[in-house]
Amino acid sequence: MKLPANGIGVDDEAGIAEFFENRSVFVTGATGFIGKILLEKLLRSCPGIKSVFVLARTKRLANPEHRVAELLKCKVFDRVRKMDPTALTKVRAVKGDLVEPNLGMSEDDEKCVINEVSVVFHAAATVSFDEPLKEAVAMNLHGTKCIIDLCAKIPQMAAFVHLSTAFVNCERSELLEQVYPPLQDPKKVLNAASWLSHAVMDDIYETTRGMKPNTYIYTKALAEALVQSKCQGYPTAIVRPSIVGPAMEQPLPGWIDSLNGPIALFLASGNGLLRSVHCDSDKRADLVPADYCVNLMIAAAWQVAVTSKKASPSEVLVFNLATGMENPMTWGEMLKLAMYISRKMYPFETTVMYPGLALTKSAVFHKVNTVVFQWLPAVLLDLLAQWTGRPAKLVKIQKKLVNLQEMLEFFCMREWDFKSKNVQALLNCLSDADASEFYFDVKRLNWREYLEAGILGCRTYYLGQDPSTIPDSIDHLSK
Repeated sequence: MKLPANGIGVDDEAGIAEFFENRSVFVTGATGFIGKILLEKLLRSCPGIKSVFVLARTKRLANPEHRVAELLKCKVFDRVRKMDPTALTKVRAVKGDLVEPNLGMSEDDEKCVINEVSVVFHAAATVSFDEPLKEAVAMNLHGTKCIIDLCAKIPQMAAFVHLSTAFVNCERSELLEQVYPPLQDPKKVLNAASWLSHAVMDDIYETTRGMKPNTYIYTKALAEALVQSKCQGYPTAIVRPSIVGPAMEQPLPGWIDSLNGPIALFLASGNGLLRSVHCDSDKRADLVPADYCVNLMIAAAWQVAVTSKKASPSEVLVFNLATGMENPMTWGEMLKLAMYISRKMYPFETTVMYPGLALTKSAVFHKVNTVVFQWLPAVLLDLLAQWTGRPAKLVKIQKKLVNLQEMLEFFCMREWDFKSKNVQALLNCLSDADASEFYFDVKRLNWREYLEAGILGCRTYYLGQDPSTIPDSIDHLSK
């Protein structure tokens, strides 16, 4: 499909910021971790952007306008406020919900979006690994279908960017930048989810999942297939980051507001609560900074728009953003370095026991380690807490840690060869200014600096522990 003649023009020579000049953008998932960084980056690095429509649902009696207003008070937007306080007025809340028909938007809101928007970023998803299939389909598959349907109605559509995950085809050892045939027909899965019960849908998942370890990856793979089938010839990009970690530099070094993947391991081991990890220490850990992911999303929107201006693309452009092959670090190296940083540089105020961590490929040894060095101390310390009138919470935390490790085990025992020719080609075609402002070159990522920033960021932004307490925390651990 060629861009309509009445669409906003795309200048082949324009840089990324110039491309977004006077454009209106539609963003899903803006209240999430990646979404916040994306929204901040668009406002700060593309100052000529006209407006950003943010899809938001009512939550806990807070309407979308209130939720977006609270979102913009976040520390993430401090730099934007300082640079240009009026920039935040460009953000416009749109009441809607991905699981509803037609995104749950009102007729007036839909008309406004269709008439004004020319770039769409779809970053919303349920990222819970243990979500029942019916819920995961509603959010990750039905939501994506509704976004694609919306894009088809936009006459001046220039670019659609779908955020996926590098692990959608984790049953393969080598992952090319292409959409692979799905295990199931996404349209049939959507239809089944519309009338079958939760129990039946979960049975379907168990019999059709193949090597997909969870419903998140299962439905994200189906969503990619849907994008591929419905967006042929449409200016579309799929961005596939591997495990997304804290920001490297922007909007703040080490910024993170939720725990996922290795960062949860860093926090739990740094607090002395996690003593054993079931993983192959020689396998490559594939972690990418959140700001690299966001920068690639924005650059990808620019590239597919320019590509479609020159010639109608024959297929969706896929970008694998991963460090495993370009800048490898093993699980053993990463966790050892993280442990050193948590002990010697940025220990947490909430350390329960002196941090120590054993890595083992043996499931038996891991279970023994977990019982002896995690469950037993947790039970004893909880009994002591109850005896002294304090709340007992360590056993509950251990249950969460066990669930976390079970979800991560699949990724800690394997490694993948993610090909990234499209990412490298995009890097090579950026101007020096854009390559600096929208940086995503994982080859030059300094792992020590990144892990230091990430652990300090976890301490500062997630736990809310003031950096001024670091010396006292170091003294406490050294006693």
